[in-house]
Formats: sequence, C-alpha cells, structure tokens
Amino acid sequence: MLAVVVLFIIVLNLRVRLSVFYTKHQKNDQLTLKITIAGKKIYELDAPLIDLDLKTTSVSVTENQQNLGRKKTKKKRFTFNTVKKMIRESREWVRLFPAFKRGLYRFLKHATIHTFSLKTEFGTGDAALTAQMSGVIWGVVSYVIGWISTKVQWKAQQEVLVIPHFQAAGFKFSFSCIASFRVGHAMYTALYVLVSYRGRKKARKSNVSHAEAAG
Repeated sequence: MLAVVVLFIIVLNLRVRLSVFYTKHQKNDQLTLKITIAGKKIYELDAPLIDLDLKTTSVSVTENQQNLGRKKTKKKRFTFNTVKKMIRESREWVRLFPAFKRGLYRFLKHATIHTFSLKTEFGTGDAALTAQMSGVIWGVVSYVIGWISTKVQWKAQQEVLVIPHFQAAGFKFSFSCIASFRVGHAMYTALYVLVSYRGRKKARKSNVSHAEAAG
C-alpha cells in the first residue's frame, strides 16, 4: 500500500513538457506539437497541410499523429456547419466560464514558459499601410505577451520580431514555445472543472423540474 502511495505521489510530481512550433508562409502551413513526460515522448502531432476551400467554405487539415509509438494519419474537414455545432456545444462551457476561468488561472500559476519565439514578416504593397499595420501588430503582440507573462511563471527571453516589407506584398509567420507543468496540477484543474460542470448541470435540471412542478 505504501508503495502505491509513493508511486502516486511521484506521478503527480512528474513534469509534462509541451512543445509547439508553427509556421505559415503564404499558403504553406506547418504545425508541430510534441508532449513528453519525464523525457519520454508520449504524443506528437504533425499537421503539414491546411487547405482552405473558399467554394465550400471549408478547411481541410491533414494530421500525422504519433501516440505512444503508434503512428496514424488523419484528415479532418471543418465546414461552417461544423463551426456552428461547436458553438452550440460550447454554450454550456460559456455558462460555466467563471468556474472554468478560476480553474484555468490556478493552473497557469503553476505552468512555466521555458522558450518563446514569435516572428512576423509582412508587406501590403503600400508603404504607408504597411507602417500602420506594423504598429498595430506590435501593440497586439506586446499586450498578449504582457498578459500571459502575468499569469504564468515566465522564464523565457522574449524573442519577438515584427519585420515590415515596405516594397513588397506577402506574409510569413513563425511561432515556437516550450512550456511545462506538473501532472498533479493538470489533474486538479480537470477535476475542478468537471465537478463544477456536473454541479451546474444538476442544478439546472433541478430548477427545470421545480418549474414544471410549479406550472
């Protein structure tokens, strides 16, 4: 029994390392996501192709996944109807937002950012418009990074570049980040949100039953 308790405590204190890398150059996209625990890779996602079809207003994503050594390829298609369905299903989570927000902030307090890099190169073909957009992008990026850095343990140097091209039109973007958190903190947050969700759902059913009985 003692051995089980010790093992459980060890598992709770294991660090999960999350690595994200994304690049976009014109129509070419590359997303790589890797999750490791105690130095062992348990999941990897490689999505090298994101295809936008304006005629059908749909987005197709080709994913190469590796989960505990098992490899598989998936192709997912998202349409406008898919997005509407996701919005409907997320309404319950929106109602739960205060509890979810509290749980998320508690979790972020224990998360650590180890590396962070963001680079944007762009041009509109119009020098004046490009200069204006450059200022806007800098403002948005600075605000987002400032907000995140107040919520997590930030140990990374901020490698942020916004490079405007005044004489050419185009767009290139790259982002990479490595973060880590303990298994125990992730489990606590998941349980907190789940219990809050079920409690709210049960309360809503009870209110509906009382209203029907009163009617």
